[in-house]
Amino acid sequence: MIKCCIFDLDGTILNTITTITHFVNKTLQKFGYATITEEQCKYFVGNGARLLITRTLAHLGVTDESTVNAVLDAYDREYKSNPYHLTNKYSGIDELLLGLRRAGISLAVVSNKQDRIAKDAVAHFFPNTFDLVIGGRDGVPLKPAPDAPLAVLSELGFTHEECAFIGDTSVDGQTGKNMDAAMTIGVSWGFRKRYELAMADRIADEPSEILRLLTERNI
Repeated sequence: MIKCCIFDLDGTILNTITTITHFVNKTLQKFGYATITEEQCKYFVGNGARLLITRTLAHLGVTDESTVNAVLDAYDREYKSNPYHLTNKYSGIDELLLGLRRAGISLAVVSNKQDRIAKDAVAHFFPNTFDLVIGGRDGVPLKPAPDAPLAVLSELGFTHEECAFIGDTSVDGQTGKNMDAAMTIGVSWGFRKRYELAMADRIADEPSEILRLLTERNI
């Protein structure tokens, strides 16, 4: 039985791509660089803020580390100044989470977003909903390394055989495989194309499909 669901954050339960693109472009303009589109940003995100900025600058032909560090620091300040600007919950997510809790399934979030920002975002948009939230922390490898989700399972008292991992990118699919989750579910409403979710055991096009899939599995 599935007793615990671990969700990715950005692109899975929160639509943050407009927010991220806004603050990336605001930062780029401060440094005199060209801006990027939301579609481009979707392919730069997923592995933490440093890689987001590194990929963005590489796209613009800038690769020196000192510039990356300066732009990253500025981006962090901009994002933290108003982290919920333009962010919203995906339709149907509240109903999904409520249904899972009613079914006795524990809920957690593992994100590559900075730990404090991830915790604050979940508390803001989903108060009293998740049992545990872990973001990027010093000394802990980011997804797709399994360290953070396995730490969640250990703290909550579950095994990988009792866990479903849910996310919107190949990073999340690989995370599910690396932690040997009982089921990995890709969501098609996030930041990547459906074909990029092939590593997942199942693909959901609507949040209600996840609830139906997991509750039917547990019957």
